[in-house]
Amino acid sequence: MTTNEQNQAAEPDHVIARRELDSLFATLGISAEVGAPRYSTEPMGEPKTAKPWPHFAYTITFSKGGRSMVVEWSCGADDKERERHAPNRDRRPQLPEVLASVCQESLEAHEQSFDDWASTFGYDTDSRHAESIYRLCCERYHQAKGLVSGEQMVALSDLASRL
Repeated sequence: MTTNEQNQAAEPDHVIARRELDSLFATLGISAEVGAPRYSTEPMGEPKTAKPWPHFAYTITFSKGGRSMVVEWSCGADDKERERHAPNRDRRPQLPEVLASVCQESLEAHEQSFDDWASTFGYDTDSRHAESIYRLCCERYHQAKGLVSGEQMVALSDLASRL
């Protein structure tokens, strides 16, 4: 087989990462409940500049050993979903991806000062809204640590960056 054929036969990294993430999630012993989707056009981002964003919001509760973490998760709505105010059947949140994203966001906040975090993500350091997001990410770090080890959190975060 030529090098070109080998490259074509190789799977993209995001496919490999998703398989690794699903495998890791299955070993964590975490259960999850997903609430019914809620259609919203509430703006996301800085209140002064945010524009309406049609999306579906889900409340997800991850649990393990008497500890839990509640996450609000949103995904955009396509034109047909906007008309129906209902998501397509395949729009349910992928729980391993949600947990990995939460670990990634919370680790970034935990490891940086507010000013550094705000600069990294393009927030105004004088914004109370930005500070509330930062504090939520820091709080989630401690909640996630109740569900996974530090090593698992880093592994989940690394996989999230590859998706």
